[in-house]
Amino acid sequence: MGLLYLVGLASLAAITSTDANSPIVTSSVQSPKVSNWSSSTSVVSTTRFLRTSDTDDEESEERAGLSVPASEKLKSWFMSSNVNPRQLQKWLNEGKSGETVFTRMHLTNVGSLLFYDPQFKTWLQYVDDLNAKTYQKRTPAISVLTTQYGDDALYKMIEDAKMIPRMKELASKLQADQMDHWVAVAKDPDEVFHLFKLDKLGKTRMKLFSSPDFAAWAKYMDDLSMNNPEKARPMISTLRQHYRDVDLLTMAESVKSVEATKSIATRLETEVIKDWAVSRKTPDKALRDLDLDNADTLLKDPLFNFWAKYVDVYNARYPEEKMTMIKTLTQKFDDNNVAKMINAAKANDATKDIAAKLEMAQLQMWLHDRRSVDDVL
Repeated sequence: MGLLYLVGLASLAAITSTDANSPIVTSSVQSPKVSNWSSSTSVVSTTRFLRTSDTDDEESEERAGLSVPASEKLKSWFMSSNVNPRQLQKWLNEGKSGETVFTRMHLTNVGSLLFYDPQFKTWLQYVDDLNAKTYQKRTPAISVLTTQYGDDALYKMIEDAKMIPRMKELASKLQADQMDHWVAVAKDPDEVFHLFKLDKLGKTRMKLFSSPDFAAWAKYMDDLSMNNPEKARPMISTLRQHYRDVDLLTMAESVKSVEATKSIATRLETEVIKDWAVSRKTPDKALRDLDLDNADTLLKDPLFNFWAKYVDVYNARYPEEKMTMIKTLTQKFDDNNVAKMINAAKANDATKDIAAKLEMAQLQMWLHDRRSVDDVL
């Protein structure tokens, strides 16, 4: 037993002495200078991402943890976390991976306090220099961090760091890298929506569309569509999991007058109109889905203009099924109630223009059907 112990101890000693004392091998490739690695205070990886694997592979890698040889993990047990520039240069010459160096620097042990460890920025610089040297095989720092922590925990760490003034710049750059990484691996927009806690905002007026996180999510949808056209999806595919169309449109209508949210609100309305038209939603069904069932307030309802716009789109797409606004309203409310609705609206500056158009359309309909006023009133 004593002999086996001595043999094992000698093996460990050989491993550590080989790594610590072996001479630095000069690479045939010009290596970056590393004199500033130990003192770096503002460096952050800005490497952008190439898609190298499918989403399922990425998720499996994330669950598996860092892929570091057992021998490298063993060496880290006998090595200080304070790595000097000479050692970093040696690793760079050898092409040691970001995962391995992350482990050798004991960064796997600091948990959620990673960004506050002074060695973290040194590691980021090392990964940047390694990627510059081995561009075709580069592994972005954010990929290593995602594998170590997972999307959710890493996102929370970044969000917490953004709240600290001295960490804000670093955290913001890491967050941009994380978004780029999600685009590269085509992360499900539903998961990002949940991660941003946008599903917790409820139906409070202006709350969803005025949220900075919603704007970030919408940009993610745009970037995903641009870089992965086969994964392109409209925003409403996710939003409908949490809101009815009428609720989304009501919120959108309420923020269209605000410059900062006008564009996103208009985009949402366009997506709904396109989806309804493709699914062949009839004008009368659209009227019901928008909860436009009160004749007394119909023309004053903010969603009436949206419905009128949809009727035009539907009729242009399906001319053989053309259904005018006046016919649809008459079927729902009857001639008499529509006439009363129009007369009431003519007295209101906000609705008098649409009332005049509907009145003309009603008269033309009656003439076409050869009906007198006595027949319908």
